[in-house]
Amino acid sequence: MAKFKRVLMHSFVVIAIAVMAPLAASGSAVAAPVTGNSVAAQACGWLGGETYNHCGNTYVILRATDFWGTDYYPCVGPGETHLGHLSTWVIRYAVYIGRTC
Repeated sequence: MAKFKRVLMHSFVVIAIAVMAPLAASGSAVAAPVTGNSVAAQACGWLGGETYNHCGNTYVILRATDFWGTDYYPCVGPGETHLGHLSTWVIRYAVYIGRTC
């Protein structure tokens, strides 16, 4: 069973790279300068993938759900947090549950 999960995960990663690579290559190579306004304008909450951006100045608890529906409840601080360490599977959603930690 573990071998099947590993093969399935690797297949998923290969497919995701194959789909996203042409999209990334077609983008502009010029990066915008980082300013206070551009940082403030960045979206708050789950940014997709395994990144959550908490715009407040406190630590909060999230509910992060992986590919198989397993929930994790990490405590995150202000700014962007990478949630990939929670699971060997891709995090498919993360949401603030209204509690601080």
